[in-house]
Amino acid sequence: MPIQHVRAPDEDWADLDTASDGRRPEVVRELIRWYLRRPGARLPERPPAADWPATRAAAAVAWFASLGHDVDLNAPEADAYGQRIWRCRKCGSHVAMNDKGKPHSPSGKARCAQERSTAVES
Repeated sequence: MPIQHVRAPDEDWADLDTASDGRRPEVVRELIRWYLRRPGARLPERPPAADWPATRAAAAVAWFASLGHDVDLNAPEADAYGQRIWRCRKCGSHVAMNDKGKPHSPSGKARCAQERSTAVES
C-alpha cells in the first residue's frame, strides 16, 4: 500500500495518538473507509473525552520518574523559551514535551545522576 500523507496541526496529531493509544494510523484508515461507505466499514470507536495534553504530560512525568528522577507533575517550570518542563529535585535534569507531544529529556533515557552516584557509593 503506498504511503499517503495527511497534514494536521501537531497538537491534533499528538492528541489523536494519545486518544487512540498509539493506533493513530489504524483509526485514520477506519475513518476513511467509513467515510467512503466501504462494505463492512465501521466508524472508529471514540474514547471518552479527556484532557489529552494533561494525559501526555502525566505519561511523560511517569516515564521520567521510572528512570529514578524525583519529579512532581504538579510543579512544572518554564524554560527560557516558555516551554513547560518538569525538573528532577535530585539531579536537576528535566523532561519536557517535544512539538510532536512526546517526552524529551536532555539527558535522554539516562537514570537520575544522584541515584547512580548513591548506588555506586553503596
